[in-house]
Amino acid sequence: MVTAEKNRAGGISAFRIALAIAIVWAPAVLILGVATGYTATYGHKLVEVVGSVYYGYGPGWGPALVGMAWGFADAFIGVLIIVWIYNLLGRRGKGCRSVGASAEAQAAP
Repeated sequence: MVTAEKNRAGGISAFRIALAIAIVWAPAVLILGVATGYTATYGHKLVEVVGSVYYGYGPGWGPALVGMAWGFADAFIGVLIIVWIYNLLGRRGKGCRSVGASAEAQAAP
């Protein structure tokens, strides 16, 4: 888990960004499933594709709630891993010069 100390060092909070994205993605999955349940054509192919990844997801309230739970977990864990890798790479690159820093160093007398 990313602590506040690491955030002050330049990393971003993996927990916060993962939670924010999961909070947005989960209701989107729910709305798509519910809307598809009420229409003849809207979103059926997309719900089939997402349902192939999120077990139990489909059109209607019950399956959409299952998909919302899967969507929240999927987004949270996926983003948590991505931000953790991003912070890890950022820490490893602190000793390297950036393109702008090397140009400034060459221009200085």
